[in-house]
Amino acid sequence: MNLNPSSSILEQVLRGLAGNRQPGWNFPGNFLRLSFDEVEKGRSRVSLLAGPHAVAADGQLEQAALAVLADIGMAASLRREVGQARRMATVQMSLSFMADAGPPSGAAPADLVEACSTAEGATAETGARQLFTRTAIRHAGRLCCVGSAAFMPLGGAALAPMPMARRGEPGFEPPLLADDELDPAEAGVLARTRRILAAGERNFLARFWDLVPQAGEQRAACTLENGLHSGNRVGHTQGGIVLALAGHTCRAAVGADWTLAGISGWYLSPGRGRTLRAEAAILHRGSSTAACRCEIRDEEGRLVMHAVSSHVSGPLSGDVSGHVTGHVTGHPRDGAGAA
Repeated sequence: MNLNPSSSILEQVLRGLAGNRQPGWNFPGNFLRLSFDEVEKGRSRVSLLAGPHAVAADGQLEQAALAVLADIGMAASLRREVGQARRMATVQMSLSFMADAGPPSGAAPADLVEACSTAEGATAETGARQLFTRTAIRHAGRLCCVGSAAFMPLGGAALAPMPMARRGEPGFEPPLLADDELDPAEAGVLARTRRILAAGERNFLARFWDLVPQAGEQRAACTLENGLHSGNRVGHTQGGIVLALAGHTCRAAVGADWTLAGISGWYLSPGRGRTLRAEAAILHRGSSTAACRCEIRDEEGRLVMHAVSSHVSGPLSGDVSGHVTGHVTGHPRDGAGAA
C-alpha cells in the first residue's frame, strides 16, 4: 500500500472508504469518523475528532465539518422514533456560529467536537409530517455552534440499518484498504485526495468537497462535483455539504472582511446529477451587518436549496467561513437576487 505514514488525511480517507463498505451509511460520515456516543429516544450525542482533515487554513474547524455533524447529529435524535433503516429527508436547517477561541473548557479533549441534539416535536399528523430538532455543538467544551432543523421521514423500501458505531468500540476504526483493493469509485476518491495533498492546499476539506467559490462584484458562484466523496447513502449530495456550499458561496459574495454569523437553508429537491451550482448575491451590506441569499441548482436547473445568510463586519476568532479564488463572470440566475 502506497501510504505515507505521516499523512493523517490520506489515512482518514482510506479508513473512510473501508467503513463505507458497510451498508447503511455514507462516505462523508465515515470519513469524518462520526461517533454515535449516545442515541436515545428524543436525544443524541454525536462527535468527531478534529484533525488536519477537518480544519480550515486558520486552524479552526471547517464549516463543512460542522454542518455535516449538525445534520447527522440532529437526525440521530429522531432515529429511535423513526428507525435506523428508514430514510429521512432534511427539509430545513439553520446554523449560527460563535467565536471558537480560548483554552479548552473543563476536562474536554482539545480535539473533541460534540453535537448534543434533542427532538422538539412535530407538525400535525398528516401524510407529510415534519419532525423538529435542535443542537448545540461544542469544540473542546466551548460552544461554537447552535442549530435547528426539520426532517421528514420518507416512505419506500427500507435501507440497511445505520451502523451508528461508537468511538472506542471494536470495529469503530476499520482497517486501511490497499490501492489494489479499491473499486473505480473508491480509486477516484483516493486520486482526488492525492491531487489536493500534492498541491499543498491548506484547507483540505473545502477543496475535497469543492467549496472554493469564485467571487465577483457583490456576488459569487461555486460548482460542486457530486460523487462518492460527497454523497449520502442513496447517492445524493449529503445535506450538511449542501448547506456548507451555500455558506461558502455567501461568504465569498460579501467579502473577506465579513464573518459568517448564521445561515438558513431550505432543501427543495435532492442534490442529483454530476454537479451542483451555487450562486449568491448580496441582499444588504451596511456598516456592521450584511445579508446574502443563495440558490443551488442541479445540471437540469432544478432548485436544490434556497438559503439566506447573515454576516457581521470584521474577522472574528474562529471564523468558520471558507476561502475564495478566481472571479465569476456573468450574472446570477434570475431569482438569485440582484446586488
